[in-house]
Amino acid sequence: MYYFVNENIFTFNSGTEFSAINRQQMFKKQGVKSKIITRNYNSRLHSDIKDHGLKDEDILSMYDFFQNATDIKVKHNKLRYSNIIDKRNYHIVFIDSNSSLIKYHGNTVAKVIIAPATLGEIGMIVYYDRFGNETSKDIYDSRGFKSKTIYFHPNGETGHELIYNISGEPVIEITHMFIEGKVFPTMYKLINYKGKNVRFNTENELFTFFMEEILSDKKDILINDRPSLIEAVANVDTDCNKYQVLHGAHTTDANLGGSNDGKVYENLRPLFSKFLNCYKGIIVSTDLQKHDLQKFFNNIEIFSISDFAVNYIEPSSVKNDKSSNKEMLYIGRLFEDCHIEHLLKITQFVKAEFKDVKLHLVGYFESDDYSKKIKKQIKDMKLENNVIIEGYKLGKDKEKLYQTSDVVISARNSDALGISMLESFSYGKPFICYDVNYGPREFIKNGENGYLVTQGKFHKFAANIIEVMKNSDKMNNSDYYKKLIDLFSYKKVIESWKKLV
Repeated sequence: MYYFVNENIFTFNSGTEFSAINRQQMFKKQGVKSKIITRNYNSRLHSDIKDHGLKDEDILSMYDFFQNATDIKVKHNKLRYSNIIDKRNYHIVFIDSNSSLIKYHGNTVAKVIIAPATLGEIGMIVYYDRFGNETSKDIYDSRGFKSKTIYFHPNGETGHELIYNISGEPVIEITHMFIEGKVFPTMYKLINYKGKNVRFNTENELFTFFMEEILSDKKDILINDRPSLIEAVANVDTDCNKYQVLHGAHTTDANLGGSNDGKVYENLRPLFSKFLNCYKGIIVSTDLQKHDLQKFFNNIEIFSISDFAVNYIEPSSVKNDKSSNKEMLYIGRLFEDCHIEHLLKITQFVKAEFKDVKLHLVGYFESDDYSKKIKKQIKDMKLENNVIIEGYKLGKDKEKLYQTSDVVISARNSDALGISMLESFSYGKPFICYDVNYGPREFIKNGENGYLVTQGKFHKFAANIIEVMKNSDKMNNSDYYKKLIDLFSYKKVIESWKKLV
């Protein structure tokens, strides 16, 4: 059994989670036993994974495991029909489709938050004292049972948490304490687990224990996707082999491939120092990154295995309702390190040639502040009619954006492989980005499937986009894209993963 270790599967995921989802789907299609295991508490987990094409059997949450809630049916817990509230004594006051108040003799005693994307199902109940202060809140699992209660200090900080099994019995207690003026979780306690209470100082210690509990065969394999979990996986006392996946570049300098410890990202230093001997190997996405790492870390085996698989999509099978407008697509995180402002400057130059050009920004912003900053820049640069912020897209909505684009672009300073690059090739679309390690340098051939541009050369970047748009047939060689995508087919990629022992 392959266990892919992660923090969470979210409503909005980054490339790491998309790689984990894609990999799990690939293993299932090829009949190889695997499962994603997650550390974080997430009451919406089983609802979220369905949006990404996964089933309950594909994932095992640490909290589900200790709640004995790994294989239960969904129970629709609608506020209007729930027996949680005694309607003889309490009055439900509708606010909007997202929330209702619970009143007792005219006083608000609670507020019910409706679960996202549902019709009236309870997501959370917040309780108030007679002065209107929050005292606690109950969180309901998307499958319909009360999963967690959070109790608050008088100042509103979290004081205590209880997590329940499906029968309503507490199975985990989390204690929070003030340390130097801030509140931190200081103890995780399993309650009556196999007849005794078991205490842990941190969530990662509990996660290590959880992994030791589920591993049953020395042939099992632990594959860690998250740098934040390096220590938790390293500490698992098992005969199973463990591997660490690097989904990004390992070096802080995008122009340097090989790197000494002084250049390794801070969150990877524990891996390359204290915990290196705890792992059987390190997995990277490209041969170039493998080569660079081995120059400095030759005391551990390094594997080059793609963290993403795709299939080529025949143009004839794609409904093409593309307008006459020229379309650029960026798909990924809308974060500062992705240099969205560079894409806006590039769009300005392309607009000089094609005044109606469109840049579609697809993804989620890292913060409200960054969202406001980008939207202000769009307005200041008079690009309101040229830049479309699409938000987070999945499924058919995302497919259509690839299908109708002329070119897919990125301004990131480094990329281990790049999901959007592979997806663009699978649709037969050229990809233009900065000339950085690792994936772009290995798989983009100037003038054939895209262009590599020196970082910060906005005019050159725009000129390459214009070249593609003026000569769209030049990079329409389906045989070339087919040959390239064949390297990342489900069948070939899984064969590489199966070689791990």
